[in-house]
Amino acid sequence: MLKNYLKIAARNLLKHKAYSFINIAGLAMGMTCCILILLYVQHELSYDRFHQNAKQIYRIFWQSGNPQTRTPHPMAQAMVKDFAEVEGAVSLSPVWGPGLTRPKFAVRYGEQRFEEREVFSADSTFFEVFSFPLLKGDPKIALRSPASLVITERIAKKYFGDEEPMGEVLTVNNSVDLKVTGVMQNIPANSHLHFDFLISYVLLKMRETGSYYEWEDFGHYNYIKLAPHADPKILAAKIPDWFLKYNEWPADDIEELKSGQVAFRLQPISDIHLRSHLKWELEPNSDIAYVYLFSAIAVFVLLIACINFMNLSTARSATRAREVGMRKVLGAFRTQLIGQFLGESILLSLMALLLSIAAVELLLPFFNSLSGRNLAIDYRDNPWLILSIGGMALLVGIISGSYPAFFLSALQPVKTLKDTMRVGTKSGRLRQILVVAQFAISIALIAGTGIVAAQLEFLKNKNLGFDNEQIVVVPLKTNEMRRNYEAVKAELLRNPSLVSITAVSNVPGGRFNQNEIYWQDTEGEQSVSQMRVDYDFFKTLDIEITAGRSFSKAMSTDLASAFILNETAARLYDWDTPVGKEITWLDDDDTRRGTVIGVAKDFHFQSLHRSIEPLIFHVLPAGFNYFLVKMRGNNMAGTLADLEKKWKAFDPDRAFEYSFLDADFAALYNSEERMQAVVGNFSFLAILIACLGLFGLASFTIQQRTKEIGVRKVLGASVSQIVMILSKEFTRLVFIAFVVACPLAYLVMNGWLQNFAYRTEISLNIFLLAGALGLIIAWLTVSYQALKAALANPVEALRYE
Repeated sequence: MLKNYLKIAARNLLKHKAYSFINIAGLAMGMTCCILILLYVQHELSYDRFHQNAKQIYRIFWQSGNPQTRTPHPMAQAMVKDFAEVEGAVSLSPVWGPGLTRPKFAVRYGEQRFEEREVFSADSTFFEVFSFPLLKGDPKIALRSPASLVITERIAKKYFGDEEPMGEVLTVNNSVDLKVTGVMQNIPANSHLHFDFLISYVLLKMRETGSYYEWEDFGHYNYIKLAPHADPKILAAKIPDWFLKYNEWPADDIEELKSGQVAFRLQPISDIHLRSHLKWELEPNSDIAYVYLFSAIAVFVLLIACINFMNLSTARSATRAREVGMRKVLGAFRTQLIGQFLGESILLSLMALLLSIAAVELLLPFFNSLSGRNLAIDYRDNPWLILSIGGMALLVGIISGSYPAFFLSALQPVKTLKDTMRVGTKSGRLRQILVVAQFAISIALIAGTGIVAAQLEFLKNKNLGFDNEQIVVVPLKTNEMRRNYEAVKAELLRNPSLVSITAVSNVPGGRFNQNEIYWQDTEGEQSVSQMRVDYDFFKTLDIEITAGRSFSKAMSTDLASAFILNETAARLYDWDTPVGKEITWLDDDDTRRGTVIGVAKDFHFQSLHRSIEPLIFHVLPAGFNYFLVKMRGNNMAGTLADLEKKWKAFDPDRAFEYSFLDADFAALYNSEERMQAVVGNFSFLAILIACLGLFGLASFTIQQRTKEIGVRKVLGASVSQIVMILSKEFTRLVFIAFVVACPLAYLVMNGWLQNFAYRTEISLNIFLLAGALGLIIAWLTVSYQALKAALANPVEALRYE
């Protein structure tokens, strides 16, 4: 029976080739969109789920007014010792440079020299918690000795080629020899942490002093693996009292901890990539909102394609109704008719699926560049994807064919053979609703793309409070360069194309360490970001000092005991003026008492996702990590070449690297740029599918009105009048779609804008432009068919049956 249904379906589809082509093309575009988004969603949801017992792995984070991922180093192993429900734990961290930057390390093997940034340190229990496979070495002892080093397969190939890497020695920064004790598989893309070199915490503890590895320093990333069936909520509730056994805190802090105002929380590792945006994330995470958004767009685009099918089916309902009546008269049962209609739609859907798979293979590199992912279709080892795609095609076929299958098959043969026009009239309302739905979705997507573009333009053009143009960022890679920074600076400034140079610990737009300051007593502690700068910082970035003065070499006390606050930090305390007040800065391993000598005008030293936070400045050459070099606009290439030449004279063994500060700041909004690109392209696809359906619908509608057009022409109607009459209905439908789309797009996009501390106003012009664009596209689509009908010979039109 199925074979007969498919034969009849194929015969009908070949009979109406134009109808079949429009439907297949629309469904293929909709399915292409869905498959691409399906690949993206599958990839995003797969993060960190490759670990064995991934559901048992949790990251400990600190919940406070400024939640952060970092917690005390001893915490992980102490929890294994004290809690039966904790099976294993590991503490890890990137190997930081001064000011908690991520420096590049000089790594040497024989005559080979490279610079590497992805260097992590970890407890020897690392492989007991995480399931990164070791290709060579014993995971139980790979990180046990101080000089041990685990490298990735990529690094092994880079340094050793086809030679055996185990036991070989790599020299880091010309001072530390590390022996390769393990080679692990390259870390999958769907991991929230990535590194190429993993060294033992034992080595760092031997080389470093201070409180960094003590309970009081919240500076490490701690993960625990719970026993099966252990309840993380119950465990988290036990932590406050347990933590206080190892720490002596002031009474107020203890009360906050016990009351839950601040707390240690347990976060499933599989939630980190999409649901975690804490301070000090190891890598920029994505957002579950993007998964929802892109999924919704894919569903809407596919829905538009299905609506096309249903629209064209309703347009042909009068003809199909007569066919249904004839078949019933000849003895066909309703189930047979349902099977025929569904067979047609499913066959169309399967043909569209084949086209969409070919399109996905062609478009996947382009989509990867838009989304910033490296997606691929694995037909052999991804049965879930194959089932999803097949199920989608089947579902689309059933939904698209539902109207003719279940409505037309129920019609009475006597009524359909006597009154075909009424059937078509009844289906007209459904067609109108479906056209409105199509264009409402399309206009909403266009408006959404416009709002994203407007916000990105706002972010790029907003006054940041400092001059970031023509400023080159050059990292100071060695301690010798930090010690000699004044000599390097003086030599560079001999080039007249350089305006000014300043040395800093952190670059605006990057990460900033936070510590506490207090004014009169420790009960008034306030958390502030910190920045070590030299004497020319405010001049180089053109930041105004609104009160007091800037740092000066002429004032010897500025080097040891002077602070400048930004305006936000100056408002932390109830003082008449901060200038002249003495404050205490609790640096990582040092407590400094000094005088506030000035207040700097607030500037955006972080992404515009966040409001301006308190910031303290201090002169401390040992903490400098970068030069900020302000250049003149002429002969940039020549100036950079001279800069590199002079730089290499001071640091010949390290590669000269630079970036532009404005480009670094713009990179903070890469995820929004990608979102705009994806939404914009899918909006174009949605409007294209809608127009494809509108083209077919207009063709059928005008065909039904052929005699009417002939009569009007005979009675003297002009071509323009006929075109206007035929376009009027579609214009009205697009206007209704515009009215429906505007509030929906506003609500969704206004919610998205709340992710930014600074955001553009949603302009009415964006909606008007989206509506106008939708209307113009609809007119152009319909006008071809309308003009063709208006120019036709009226005699031929009056003969039309």
